[in-house]
Amino acid sequence: MTTALACVSIAVQSLEDAIGDFKKLGFEPMGPVHESELGFALRWQAVGNETGLVFELIAPIGDDGPIARFLRREGEGVYQVRLVTSELDGVVNGMEGRGVRVVRPPAEDQGGLAGRIAWVHPSCARGVLLELVETDE
Repeated sequence: MTTALACVSIAVQSLEDAIGDFKKLGFEPMGPVHESELGFALRWQAVGNETGLVFELIAPIGDDGPIARFLRREGEGVYQVRLVTSELDGVVNGMEGRGVRVVRPPAEDQGGLAGRIAWVHPSCARGVLLELVETDE
């Protein structure tokens, strides 16, 4: 079982402005802008050529949704940190056994772009939302 850092998601007001800022920092955009039915758009920026680590810039599409609410409450900044694991159930069961609050979406909502996922509640990670994603790699 492996667990590794894969992505740091950053909530921004303007995706276009943030993409430009991160390009100035030397981080190149990857692929197209993706839009979620949850009310946000995202774009990945490569952190390194071979690491697979990315910044995920996410901006609200409308005035509602999780990113819009986060920005109203917290302002721009780190929204979540994504960790990948080869064995989601084992990692989650171990965390829960140690008293960590983990949120899992219903089975029918698992899969898609990210694969099987779960979240560690921010109250258990010093205010940081941790997303756990199962991957074959």
